[in-house]
Amino acid sequence: MAAGAADLQQPPVGPPSPDYPDQELLAPAPTVPEIKLDNGKDMPAFHPILTTDFFEYGTTANRLDRQGCAVEMGDAALGLACSELDDPPHWAVVRNMSDPVINGDLPTTQFHLNAQTTWAVAFYTAYGLYTSVNSSLATWAIIAGL
Repeated sequence: MAAGAADLQQPPVGPPSPDYPDQELLAPAPTVPEIKLDNGKDMPAFHPILTTDFFEYGTTANRLDRQGCAVEMGDAALGLACSELDDPPHWAVVRNMSDPVINGDLPTTQFHLNAQTTWAVAFYTAYGLYTSVNSSLATWAIIAGL
């Protein structure tokens, strides 16, 4: 993961148009990739994957990270279907961890532009390749471990 860390750096940000007063770009802290284990130390033990049927992401306002370790938008249907079988197959869900927690103070409904969703989509667009590669490796590791 360290080999790709430089590619995962968030860009400096500033006002989105010249209508704002001049100010310096804000540079984020360096990105340090890490693996968090569901072991009661890195995160609470058995911290669930949250499921939703709409485009959802964690923010500093909704604090989904306190309720679960990730948000998925559809995979739970497999778990539901398997739970109704007499002899369910072994199955696993591997999630792409594509978005950081989004700033919940960014405007969402009072303007035509939802700044929170804009950033969530931008993060996935920019970094989705890297999260997909890691998910592919994790999936291969699960299969190889069988």
